[in-house]
Amino acid sequence: MNKNTTSTAITRAFLLLLMVAGGYSMISCNDDEKIGAPVITQVRLIDPAHQDSTFTEAFPGIKVVVEGQNFIDVKSVAMNNTVVSINPAYVRDGSIIVEIPEDLPLHGTDASLPNQIKITTAHGEAVYSFTFLSPAPTIAQFNFSLPATAGQTLDIIGTNFYNVQKVIFATGGQAIDVTAFTVSGTYDTIYVTIPTGGDADGTITVVTESGEASKIFRATVTPFITGISTDMPVWGDSLVISGEYFMGIKRIVLPGNVEVPASAIHINASQTRLSFITPRLQAVGILKIVTSSTEVPGTVVLNDTTKDIYNHDGIGNWTWASSESVNGSSPAVARRKFTRFSGTIPAYTGWGQANGYAINSWPTSISDDTPISDLALKFNFYSGYEWKDAVYIDVRIANNENYSVKLEPWKTGTVPVGRWFEFSISLADFNIPDKNIYADWKSLPLDNAVVLVVANNNEKSLQINFCVDDLRIVKK
Repeated sequence: MNKNTTSTAITRAFLLLLMVAGGYSMISCNDDEKIGAPVITQVRLIDPAHQDSTFTEAFPGIKVVVEGQNFIDVKSVAMNNTVVSINPAYVRDGSIIVEIPEDLPLHGTDASLPNQIKITTAHGEAVYSFTFLSPAPTIAQFNFSLPATAGQTLDIIGTNFYNVQKVIFATGGQAIDVTAFTVSGTYDTIYVTIPTGGDADGTITVVTESGEASKIFRATVTPFITGISTDMPVWGDSLVISGEYFMGIKRIVLPGNVEVPASAIHINASQTRLSFITPRLQAVGILKIVTSSTEVPGTVVLNDTTKDIYNHDGIGNWTWASSESVNGSSPAVARRKFTRFSGTIPAYTGWGQANGYAINSWPTSISDDTPISDLALKFNFYSGYEWKDAVYIDVRIANNENYSVKLEPWKTGTVPVGRWFEFSISLADFNIPDKNIYADWKSLPLDNAVVLVVANNNEKSLQINFCVDDLRIVKK
């Protein structure tokens, strides 16, 4: 083969390669030109059992399948203008599996958000209207002036009042739709005017785009009491009353006609709990809640000494330590006398100071068949210093260290300083063998029936100023 023949062959081969390459290039360009802008046709659940179902709204936190075409070169998926993460393994030309984020910004709290899904590819973008639902509403309570009257403002208190569409008063045998109302900025209160006919007993329903919430409405209600935090209120401590419909309260009257004004009473949002700081009390009796229209008596007798086993004021036999009388200085007490533990407790002392209480009898106002687990030993307590570190009180029954409960309240929270509060110990926690009902408990010794031992498990000595009063056995 001569040089010219070789050169010709090479030229032909080169031209052939150019033709092949050009052909591939033309085919590639033609394929690329065939891919159009993305199109979204529907959104469905990922669950195979619901593959045929389509929907246009969903709560955050679930996975959905966005269906359409031309998704293969997707660049981003956005929901409510927020770009969400996508897994390339879940991308097909006709579908993308994507999760609606739990923390997705929602139209319910930001009306500027578009409620839409947007898919962007190298060839354009597709937008699909889709509602991302806020949490469903709940109703906790109503607040209004008793009795309810048409034209009066009613506060509907609850949660998740997003995109409220209407409030329905199903009262007096009719259903009245109200669309004029105001929702608080925290979406937990609706302020609505009671319509004509809406001032009767029935049901009120809040309708939102996410769902409905209903609650029975009583146009005229009376507060009632279901429980009280202590039978022996302690000066300066918080007294808590549980119940229902704590509305329109003007004052609370305590035994001895001691009044607590409305301005000193705290009522929770659901109107099922109220509290106030207890003033100094001495009288025995029940409290009363006073509203604009009625007086509601309590269910527990306060300062009832029939359950006391030692109160330093006539109930009890003797103690190791002398009782102190109130002299106008700290601490102030409800009655007259108490016992005090004060001074320095040396380091690593298991018996720093102690006091035993001998009683005349166990309370007779408790039924013998009452389970021990339903009863508690309570006593009022005062600390003049911050109680912390390793000082503890060993509460013993019958002066038996095996029947004891260790009080270390500083381990779980701050102990009140400079005011009285209440300790409550279940009788079952003393773990006394064969003491299952109150009749068994009453067989325990009366001398040194209860012994309090103050100890120090710290490497340094610690100063204490503890006062004790009103030891009693009560039902929980």
